Parts: sequence; C-alpha cells; structure tokens
Amino acid sequence: MLGGFMNLFGNVLTILAVLRFKQLRDTVTNQFIISLSASDLLCVPGILVLPISSHVEHTLLTGRLWGLLVQIPLMTSLWISGLTMVGITIDRLVAVSIPTRYRHIMNKRVALRMLAVVWTLVLGALLP
Repeated sequence: MLGGFMNLFGNVLTILAVLRFKQLRDTVTNQFIISLSASDLLCVPGILVLPISSHVEHTLLTGRLWGLLVQIPLMTSLWISGLTMVGITIDRLVAVSIPTRYRHIMNKRVALRMLAVVWTLVLGALLP
C-alpha cells in the first residue's frame, strides 16, 4: 500500500516539475517522461487495492471489480510504458545517429504525435 502512495507522490511530482519549469517543458525527452509518469499513475488503483484483496471473499462481482480496478489499469500501464520506451529509443537513436539534424527531425510536435499514437492504440485496444 505504501508503494501505491509513493508511486502517486513521485509521478505527480515529476509531472508537476516538468509542467512548471519551461526549461523542462521544452525538451523532447521530457514529453516521453510525462507519458511514462502518467501511465504509471494508472497503476495506483491496483497497487492500493492489491493488499486489500486477500481479505475479501472471492465472488463473481469481486472478480469483475478486480479486473476493472487492477488488471485493466496494470496492463494498460504496461503497454503504454513499453511503447513509450520505444519512442524514447527512437528519439535517442536519432540523436546519436544524426546529431546535426536531430532538432529538425525530433521536435516537441513529433514527440507529441508519437505519444498520441501510443495512447490511442493502447486505449483503442481496450474497446470491446
């Protein structure tokens, strides 16, 4: 349970720091960091509910609640984090392989488009 509160505090602090300071907001990599922090926040309900689940009688209703509160957010967070890491890898690959053209190829708009695709694909996959 303490892990859930630490997750909440750390990720909210990271998002607020990046949003608060212009120097942090203007870097491409920090756009990916915000996405990672936001996806980690999806884990908070699962981490907070997990210790309580061992004290609850397991029925069909609690199984459905378990899926909604724990499994879906955790899997969504996992996929978003993983695909965001792919975006960070692409960003770093461009920075290392084409350093003179990096700022022309990878800018904030490109990063936000990449993240929009990641979030849309993962959240779209949740639809029935």
